[in-house]
Amino acid sequence: MPAASRSVPLREHGALILAYLRGVTLPLQSVAWTIIEERRRARNDEFMLRPNVVLWACAACGGGENELSDALPVAAAFDLFDRFMLLHDELVEEDASGGAAAEPVVMRWGLGQSLNAGDALYAMALRALAQDVGNAERRLQAASLTARAVLDAIEGRSTDVERGVRGTSLLSRVRSMRRRSAALTGAALESGALVAGAPQAVCREFNRAGRLLAAAAQSGDAPLARRLAEKSVASIARCIPEPRQLHVFEDIVRHVTKPA
Repeated sequence: MPAASRSVPLREHGALILAYLRGVTLPLQSVAWTIIEERRRARNDEFMLRPNVVLWACAACGGGENELSDALPVAAAFDLFDRFMLLHDELVEEDASGGAAAEPVVMRWGLGQSLNAGDALYAMALRALAQDVGNAERRLQAASLTARAVLDAIEGRSTDVERGVRGTSLLSRVRSMRRRSAALTGAALESGALVAGAPQAVCREFNRAGRLLAAAAQSGDAPLARRLAEKSVASIARCIPEPRQLHVFEDIVRHVTKPA
């Protein structure tokens, strides 16, 4: 693949998702909402991989204005699920480490309110999956796929805690993170393709590409990451005849796999 792009890809998709998320509110007096808003402001400039690729996949599979409008709540749901998983990951880290990892959240608001904020994010994500529906059949398929991926990620975290992975080897931790991230990233790409009305074979290739991309992004081995990234691009290339969209995906891959 060519040299890395200097610009952040999918800026326009990110702006649409952030605008949509601003319309999702909780009662302003809620402590949970205060926690959610503080954390949202702290990460507003981050590249939202999974939400962004939902919209990209929809457009790449031929989705028009109606389909992209239908995919937007799904993209927002992935952002909310990501924030839910991140907050609860921090709380698990705090429990395993004796209080250090999640100190900024727990020390200020307490464990109960922090859990409430995570649960609120989960509920908001489920609500997003069910609102502003265009094609009900496709959205139901996307919601089912997304819920399964989130459950896979939660199951992976539960297994980590049960086996004490956080107290064992770094390799075990990395493998677990790859597995959970792969399920979510694969589902994000497949969801966008589903909403666009892509055939099942294309949806499966998009899911595979997302899983490979997640593995590449979290690989500590540069040659392995490069091979996984190339396989991810090859999966998309088999499905997309339009070169411009393929170049956009290449930009995404370069952005998320570049060294920190």
